[in-house]
Amino acid sequence: MEVRKRFPPSVLVEGVGGTTHSGSLSGIACTDDTIAAYLDTGALPTRVSGSRSDKQCEPVPVPDPPASAKAKRLSAAHDEARTELRDLVTIR
Repeated sequence: MEVRKRFPPSVLVEGVGGTTHSGSLSGIACTDDTIAAYLDTGALPTRVSGSRSDKQCEPVPVPDPPASAKAKRLSAAHDEARTELRDLVTIR
């Protein structure tokens, strides 16, 4: 994995078979809980040796093209969640 080569001391959480690089705040408990634990306590998944991810989660589902009004509501909710996450990280 290229990420593992470029960032050797990092911990990699993978959405196995996913189609996007963005997996946080997506409703996938495995990913969201891992990120929340890191932000709350600094806990990370156990580092695995070799050229593979340290934790495997379900991928973010491919979105269905939603109706325009629903898309705007979802976009606003995601923007709010991102702002809250950014504020949480900035506070620490």
